[in-house]
Formats: sequence, structure tokens, C-alpha cells
Amino acid sequence: MFSWWGDFVLALSLLTTLPASLLLPRNSNLPCSAGGSARFFPVVGFIMGLFLCGADCGLFIVVGPILRAALILALDVVITGGLHLDGFIDTCDGLLSRQNREQMLAILRDTHVGGLGAAALGTLLIVKFAALVEISGALRLWALLLFPLVGRLSMSAAVCLFGYARPGAGMGRAYAQETGYRDLAVALLLSILLMAAAFGYIRPSLEEVSIIFLAAAVAVGGSYLLARRIAAKLGGLTGDVYGAVNEVAELLFL
Repeated sequence: MFSWWGDFVLALSLLTTLPASLLLPRNSNLPCSAGGSARFFPVVGFIMGLFLCGADCGLFIVVGPILRAALILALDVVITGGLHLDGFIDTCDGLLSRQNREQMLAILRDTHVGGLGAAALGTLLIVKFAALVEISGALRLWALLLFPLVGRLSMSAAVCLFGYARPGAGMGRAYAQETGYRDLAVALLLSILLMAAAFGYIRPSLEEVSIIFLAAAVAVGGSYLLARRIAAKLGGLTGDVYGAVNEVAELLFL
């Protein structure tokens, strides 16, 4: 039980800027592992979705839809610290460079932002912004609540299903080596339970449920195909690619 709590806190501290350390007792040393924390990626995404939904409801009465979408997008970046966007930028810089495998991996490691990455980031944010402006009504609530969950579930799948591209030690390699099918199964189960709990509380229509599950399937499936394509080019994935998988899954869900 305590190891699961440690795994959750590790996932929360890794994926967000929220003060996860406050959830630990003083001078505590709870056991945790990379693979175990990957189970809780979707839970962290659901918590993020709750923040976004709360902010959206508060902004609804004071600002228009365009400014509201911009502020929600900004809040999402603040909560994550831009972690996944940084990975998306580096991934686009590397893969769109049309270099060989070694050179692409070197570009992925480079901390500087290239023109290709900047252009890809601008495109991603514009499309996300447009989607947040267009979505309204009950589906807007579901989109804000669940797109972070779906993105993190896709990340858990990428960590589990593909090897690591770089030699040597590192956080990304630890996740790739320690995350197994059992961890992915737990992540999927937790995602389903959280969605079921939300459905039971808010009670969406059958049409809304169908749209939600279709969007989730497209997002997870599309991000998996992207990860497989990248893994074929690089001989595996990297931490930056995990972030890119998350961003693409979120965009597909929206």
C-alpha cells in the first residue's frame, strides 16, 4: 500500500509542478519505482483535468470563449511546467531534420530550440487553442476533464511497449526497463474506473459517452502508431518522445 502511495507521489512530482512533497509525511522515505509510478500517470492526468474544469467554470462567467480557451491552455502549460511541450519540440527538431539515427538522437539531446521545433510547437498550440474555442456544452466539460488522462495513458503505453533508444543510464531508460504489462494494465484499469466514476457523477448521455470513447480510442491508437513509427526510426523511444506522444494524444482527443 505504501509503495503505491510513493509511486503516485513520484508520478505527480514528475508530471506536474504541483507540490507533491506535501503528500508525504515528514522525513519519510516511502518506497517507489519508475514502473510503479507509470501506473498512476492517468490518475495525475485526471487530477489535472479537475483543475482545468474548475478554472473553466470560474472563467465562464467573466470572460469570453476566446480568452477562456487561451487561459485554459496557459494553465495547462503552468501545471505541467511545459515538460511535454519541451519533449514535443525536441522530437520534432530531431525527426524532421531527416538525418540518420545517431544525428537525430543528438538533436533530441540538444537543449536549443530549432526552427522546425518552433514551427511545430506553434502549430500544435494553435490547433489546441482552436479546439478549445470550438468545443462547447457538456462535451467541453468532458474534453477538459479527460484529455490530460488520455494523454498520460498513452504515455504509460509508450513507456511499456517500446524499448529505450539511447545506451546508458537515465530516467527514461529506468521507466522503459521497469514498466511492464502489469503496470500498463493497472494504468488502463485506473483510467476506466476514473471515467466510470465521472460518468456516474455527471451522467452523460449515451451519445456523449460514445463520442468520448471514440475520441479516446482515436487518441490512444493514433499516438501508438506514432510511437511505433518513431521507434522504428530511432531504435526505441526517449524521454522527449514520451512527451511528444502525450501531446499528440491530447490533440487527437480534442
